[in-house]
Amino acid sequence: MLQDKRIDAGMNLDGQLFTEYGDVAERGLDGPFFLYGRQDKTKSGKVVDHSPFTDLDPTWGLFWKNQKAPKHYAVLAHAQHQSFTDMQVILPQLAKPLGLKAGQRVGAIGTIDPAESIKKQRTTVLDFFQSSLS
Repeated sequence: MLQDKRIDAGMNLDGQLFTEYGDVAERGLDGPFFLYGRQDKTKSGKVVDHSPFTDLDPTWGLFWKNQKAPKHYAVLAHAQHQSFTDMQVILPQLAKPLGLKAGQRVGAIGTIDPAESIKKQRTTVLDFFQSSLS
């Protein structure tokens, strides 16, 4: 969106806004943007949202402060980073054949039910783009 003005709206699915690859976090964008994050546990066991308002990812807070156009965020509760990929469906099926421990599975995709995760993600993504592009 920063470099190609044909893109009218955008969404980040739990990714870092890598400052070494561009300055979008520092400049913000001219179109609507949605940050969709997960929950994470600190070493002490405290649950922290990946949002613009926590220290989990400073690039999100920087982007939020500098975003010029409408901005939105949501957190997918009980999810982990791989919940935003095909792994949320594949990993439970492969856990037993691969001998993965429950902690490895939860560390990758969280405790959210994969079907619920997909439904929430589809709804959130569709709603954002329908409202931003209409």
